[in-house]
Amino acid sequence: MGVYDGKDYPISNSLSGDASAGTRVDANTVTFVYKKDGKVTITTTNVVSSDRKTYTITAKGTNPLGQTINSVALYEKQ
Repeated sequence: MGVYDGKDYPISNSLSGDASAGTRVDANTVTFVYKKDGKVTITTTNVVSSDRKTYTITAKGTNPLGQTINSVALYEKQ
């Protein structure tokens, strides 16, 4: 569960940042922007397929060491 109003909410115990903002793009897509000290660190796009059998997370940004992150994770329902 999450709030998808685009506003920053504090998070704790996360390497991604100290705040996140979620936005619902459509019925199957949500984006999250993670921030550290007000600066965007990582943006993720989370998509559930129409048939609900796959879930894809695309992440772009930088990690705490300043290294570029560009990853895709694909989950399939078993």
